[in-house]
Amino acid sequence: MPYYSFEQTIPVSKLYKAITGDTLSTVDVMRMIHTMSANFVRPGDVIMKFDNSRNPPATGKFVEVNIDARIIKATEFGYVSYTTNDAEIVEVFPFFNITPDKVKASMVMPDLNVIKRPFSISDILSEIERRSFRLDYNKEAIRAGFEAGKKGEGSVFVFAAGNAAIHTRPTEIKTSPSLRPLTRHVLGGNEKILTFDFAALPFVKAGSQIANVIQPKPGINGEDAYGEIIPCKGGKEPHLVPDKNIQLSPDQQSLVATEDGMLVINDRAVMVVKVRETAALADAAEEAVEEALVVRGNIERSRISCKGPIIVFGDVIASSVKSETGIFVKGVIRGANGMKIISSGDVFANEIIGAAVAAGGFIGAKTIHHSAIKTNAGVIADPENGIITASRIDALLGVSAGTIGDGSSESVLRVGCDDEMKAKLVGYNQKEEDNQLVIKKFIAKLGPNFLKDPRAYMKNIAPDQINTVKVLIREYNNICYEQKLIRGWITRLSVYLAQIRNAKVKARIIAAPASITIRGAAYELTGRRENIELAVNGTGAVKEQPLGQLSNVFA
Repeated sequence: MPYYSFEQTIPVSKLYKAITGDTLSTVDVMRMIHTMSANFVRPGDVIMKFDNSRNPPATGKFVEVNIDARIIKATEFGYVSYTTNDAEIVEVFPFFNITPDKVKASMVMPDLNVIKRPFSISDILSEIERRSFRLDYNKEAIRAGFEAGKKGEGSVFVFAAGNAAIHTRPTEIKTSPSLRPLTRHVLGGNEKILTFDFAALPFVKAGSQIANVIQPKPGINGEDAYGEIIPCKGGKEPHLVPDKNIQLSPDQQSLVATEDGMLVINDRAVMVVKVRETAALADAAEEAVEEALVVRGNIERSRISCKGPIIVFGDVIASSVKSETGIFVKGVIRGANGMKIISSGDVFANEIIGAAVAAGGFIGAKTIHHSAIKTNAGVIADPENGIITASRIDALLGVSAGTIGDGSSESVLRVGCDDEMKAKLVGYNQKEEDNQLVIKKFIAKLGPNFLKDPRAYMKNIAPDQINTVKVLIREYNNICYEQKLIRGWITRLSVYLAQIRNAKVKARIIAAPASITIRGAAYELTGRRENIELAVNGTGAVKEQPLGQLSNVFA
């Protein structure tokens, strides 16, 4: 059995993180520090012994292991923690708490009446000198904190602080307030509700101002708690960038249209697309449209493909409609066998009945009935009065509706589920590990001098070995390039999967029968629920909870 020099039942890790989180009252901080103070250590203190019958436990920060003496010592002033929930970890949480950006340095002053070994103010000052904190550190705050510690009042206080860097303000592009661009509007907090004013299409004329360009502002360097400079970061590219038929004005203060057309803003670009307008489309066997399409009546029994947005003032009936931008239907989307509605952006309609609809963005309607819906974002059927019945819905971010189900036909909902993407992430992580081993083997073959100076390295290669080495270097560069791509894919997939962790189903009424799967956890509804939110809790099961604000469905 190991010998613990300090109390191993004190939850130091939990207490320390709470008191340095800057959210507790002074009384709570004093109480927690009083508890932790029994585990206050100095550098060199033996904090654990272990016998020859066991391996040393895992160690965290500010400790060192002496295998020969079978002991673990502290290397800093602080509070020793023994974590034994999953695996035993021994570490010290430091007396000097430095923020990650190094702008602020605080002291976690113990209750000096509880600590095991004496601790003086000269110890503090010598540590400050050794660590090279700012010369203008707050000596009065240190003295006051030390005196409070002598009175049994542990505390956390800032003693050295710098100034955070003010980063360069990037170029901003803001669309003119007089224009209502064809894009998703954010209403009611963070909920993305598809709204579109059919009476005010965003037509623009060549030469008209589309957006204001706010020029970048230089940043200011900061200074950390050690007196070192924190360089400001440069500005990023603007979130919106000019695209088709848009150019910068001569004074570089605005964006102007170069063609007559319709203003479109997607997630990244501002553009003007030319418009083709027609009264109606019927029995069109196949039609491909390069520009935006505005249909004043219905689209019936047709197959339409469009790079720009499609705006339909009437209905879409028994037709296949595809857009790379978005599909907006004032009336009904009514499907037919073999006919699909596909959009890389959003799809909005008053009603969706008996249709197959797939979208990269959000799908919204007042009523969704007997339809198959699939989206990489979310589905909203009017949070107050919208109805989803007898439909199969796959929505990665969630579903919000006034009512789901009608008590007779089953509704099937799958949200936050993307096993294919999860499998890809696992595969990429494994590939990254495999490549790392191969890269190490290449480096071992080429030798350490190759990485230091490749050009000098090649000059020292024997002539009869040059071709062989070139092949090795080419293969090494190829796998390094592949590794860079894989890391990018891992980052993008990780962000994507993080988004769907918060996937939920929310409704004023959910009526059985309904099959709901959230992030792989199945839920069968056998009765009626009112004002309910369904989400996956920490145990991996679907949990019911009272409905919050529907405006926060897709935060």
